[in-house]
Parts: sequence; C-alpha cells; structure tokens
Amino acid sequence: MALASESSKPSVLRRLCLGTLGLILNLHTSSSGDVYLQQSLKNLQDNIYHPNLNILFYLQAFNAYHQQNFLECTHTIENGLSFITNHDSHYMLANLYYLLAKVASKTNNLNLQNEATQRSKIFTELFNERPYQDFKI
Repeated sequence: MALASESSKPSVLRRLCLGTLGLILNLHTSSSGDVYLQQSLKNLQDNIYHPNLNILFYLQAFNAYHQQNFLECTHTIENGLSFITNHDSHYMLANLYYLLAKVASKTNNLNLQNEATQRSKIFTELFNERPYQDFKI
C-alpha cells in the first residue's frame, strides 16, 4: 500500500519500502533493485526530516558493499554521515561507521578502519545502537 500511494513528495514509509525492496532484489534475485534504491533517495531534501530517513543511506551503502563497489559504498556513507549530522541526529551513525570499518578492512586502509571502528563503538555505547554485523563477503 505504501508503494501504491502517490503524492507530490514520497512519504518516509514509501522511501523505506523502495530502499528495502531495492536491497532485497539485489541480494536475493537476479533482477536489479538499483532503480528502487535510487528512487528512495531522490529529492530527499523535499521531505521534512525524520530520523528514519537516515536508514536510506545505510541501505544504499550496504547494497554497494555487497556488490563490492567500495568506492560507492564509502561515498554513500560519507553522504549519510553528513545528512545525519546536519540534522542533529545520531540514529544510524554506529551502523554507518561499522560499515565504513568493514569497507576500510576490505581496502586495506588500516587508519580508517581503526578510526571508524572506534567511532562505531562510541555511538554504540552512547546510544545503545547495536550495528548490524552479519556480513557475508
């Protein structure tokens, strides 16, 4: 129902559905979900800020990580970190920094890996947000 609803600007729920659908399609089928992931972030500035919008950056970055596109993953994480901090939020920071540490590990960037790991731990401790850790690649 959320995907079927149309409005001049997509709701937070619609964006979350699009992003999740895109990730699921890419991880579990042969069809490409990239178009849904892109739609989830399109004109994001048109929405009134809601912390759940932070999730969209994680979904896009997680997708890039699983496609082993570490440059896109890093770029998306950086955009997500900026988006979150520009809105004075902390939700998803532990997860994004944890994912950044994983990317840094894959690209042999030890300094970035250590820094991102430390930041993830700090946000985990401060806000009791446990990062998703079930990475297959």
